[in-house]
Amino acid sequence: MKSKKWRILLPLLLLAVIGVASTSAFLISRAGTVTNLFTAAEVTTEIIEELDENEIVQPGTEIKKVVTVRNIDSDGTLAEVGTDDAVACFVRVRITASPANLLGDGRQGFIFEGMDAAWVNGGDGYYYYLYALAPYVTTTPVMEKVVLSAGLTTNFDLTVTQEAVNSQAYTSQALEDGTYPLEVLQAAFADVTL
Repeated sequence: MKSKKWRILLPLLLLAVIGVASTSAFLISRAGTVTNLFTAAEVTTEIIEELDENEIVQPGTEIKKVVTVRNIDSDGTLAEVGTDDAVACFVRVRITASPANLLGDGRQGFIFEGMDAAWVNGGDGYYYYLYALAPYVTTTPVMEKVVLSAGLTTNFDLTVTQEAVNSQAYTSQALEDGTYPLEVLQAAFADVTL
């Protein structure tokens, strides 16, 4: 009698073990890794400069130098709005001179003029544009002219460097007039600067 029970139970037990093993193998073989590729929006900007190269640079004169920044497409073109990958961005500009002691010296160097209220000195060496710069839009001038002091006696270089960062994550922090607080702009650049 015991052998008859084992003849019936053994195949059922074997079938149960095979069923559990097959189910486990099926579940395990279906598990795997999933790789997600995230691509950040690319920000591409360019400096636009209008300079009268025929002007004679002499101490005590003004030189026309209109500098703006334009938000363009990642391939450097100005495509139709909505047909490419351009995104709104924040812009900051650094203006340096060589020799450095000439910039801002109204007696022996030069100053630049023409920056409007859309730009603010961040106190960190940069001037920040207070608006998010929409695709294919140009900022107001960072400067419109360079005023040379009468006491200027040396050659100099004036360098304008601009940086831009995607502004989409900060849209909720815009003020009623469409500007952004300086702290928000500086934080946006700090978030991407390592």
